[in-house]
Amino acid sequence: MGLQLKIFQVRCGDAIRICYGDSMDYNIFIDAGYLKSYLKTIKKEINELKSTSKIHLWILTHIDRDHINGAIAFLNDGSFNHKDILQDMWFNLASGVPISSTSDKIGFAEGIKVRDKLLELSISVDENISNERGFHELGGAKITVLSPNAIGLDNLKTTWIEEEAESDFTASKENDYSAIIEDLAKLPDEKENNADIANHSSIAFLFDYQSVRILFLGDAHSSVIVESLQNPKLGYSAEKPCKVDYVKLAHHGSKWNYEHSLLNIIDCSNFIISANGGGTYNLPNKIVLAKILCHPKRNLKKQISFIFNYDNRTLKSIFAVDEDAMTKYNFRCLYPEAEQNAYIIDLDC
Repeated sequence: MGLQLKIFQVRCGDAIRICYGDSMDYNIFIDAGYLKSYLKTIKKEINELKSTSKIHLWILTHIDRDHINGAIAFLNDGSFNHKDILQDMWFNLASGVPISSTSDKIGFAEGIKVRDKLLELSISVDENISNERGFHELGGAKITVLSPNAIGLDNLKTTWIEEEAESDFTASKENDYSAIIEDLAKLPDEKENNADIANHSSIAFLFDYQSVRILFLGDAHSSVIVESLQNPKLGYSAEKPCKVDYVKLAHHGSKWNYEHSLLNIIDCSNFIISANGGGTYNLPNKIVLAKILCHPKRNLKKQISFIFNYDNRTLKSIFAVDEDAMTKYNFRCLYPEAEQNAYIIDLDC
């Protein structure tokens, strides 16, 4: 039995494929990046799998354009029989939400295009994904939903205020790579912006297959993840942490989606960052990586790996000002192989 994880290069966006099973014939897609990234990444993957398998589940974590616009391109691509290829989709969106035609921050209009196209194509879509649903089984894998909570889902479905879409509190617009690890780690966590409806409603989940466990955080708020993990149904705590093999950091490593409390109750040494270091918000924020390295509960004897889906000068400059940082803090940075359009992780289960 095996599992392959591909974290595609879609600039500062998310597009991920999980392939697993006895014959590696089960496929879960997570998000879809931007419109332009569809042709370079997602379409190629679908063409490769369509003759022997299908997409059993496509999870669109939330309505931000860097996560769903590639799905619009797929659904409008006349070269596919969509219903044969796509079995099921999770996507939280409701009708009746006021839409700002001028907002370029959060993609309600794009979300509605996705939903309506799914209905037109008669593709099954579940619009009510929250941490109250428990877990979902697919091909021997278990998916445990951790976010959104009922409040985040309800806000998405009932409220939209344009000023919230224009909020600047979802990411930092300047990089912090000139600051050293020690100084960044001492800074307080940023306060989560609950007015950010898109991220507050983001789907996040634990993926379990055989001996492998991966935490996919989407753009979710850490407080919601902590709430779900501490729920008696799961029962994790500082004394009984949730052990995972990989964590896909929330919101491309944004400081606005990180809380100290999350690392109190998870045990992990491998952190995935889906970002290219550029774009409007210059993600990831180094402060998030610094806080992971310097967390008081961390066992310094266990090496931490930061896994980047891009290999470029910007990302390689993150720790340039820190003298002998990788030895001092016992970590490494991993980048995709040359000519690859994704970071690929192959695991035996």
